[in-house]
Amino acid sequence: MRRANIIKIDSDRLKEAFNKRELYIISDVSRKLGFEKSYFSKFVNGDRDTMPLNAVILLETVYGIKRAEFCEISEEVPAEDPVLQIREFIQAVGRNNEAHGFRTVNNRPTDFVALIHSEVSEILEEFRAGHSPTETYYREDGKPEGVPAELADVIIRCFDMADYYGIDLEAAIIEKHNYNKTRPYLHGKEF
Repeated sequence: MRRANIIKIDSDRLKEAFNKRELYIISDVSRKLGFEKSYFSKFVNGDRDTMPLNAVILLETVYGIKRAEFCEISEEVPAEDPVLQIREFIQAVGRNNEAHGFRTVNNRPTDFVALIHSEVSEILEEFRAGHSPTETYYREDGKPEGVPAELADVIIRCFDMADYYGIDLEAAIIEKHNYNKTRPYLHGKEF
């Protein structure tokens, strides 16, 4: 089953979640997460009853507003066609990495590539330790570990590099995917 790109929400419960965290200026929330200033107002005011999955994930990640507080996971709305919506999330990753010291005026492309490579190596270490591809386990401090967590770190590092250099990764992924659809079986190689 394909993962949904949008989730059905309850605007009253979302407003409650914002108020509980004293997030009264909705435009500030929107701007902090990289959206236009009126973005979350339409959800809180009840103008829209579905929210893109990436916006739900940002609320969870940045503000700790769990989706169960304002939507029902069982009420995901299946997407007709997969929609890629990562630009805003890439910007949020960049801001978070900057806030946590991963951005300096001396960042070089090789620094980003080294960080991406280190995360890929951590995936290999998870397999060497005997963990399955889908296994997630947690350290005592609550940090998720395992192949899914390390794979997420690879993507986050890629997003950070894209944000830092102003690469429109969303457009690049779509362009590359569309090109790959035209390539021959196994890309013409015999492997």
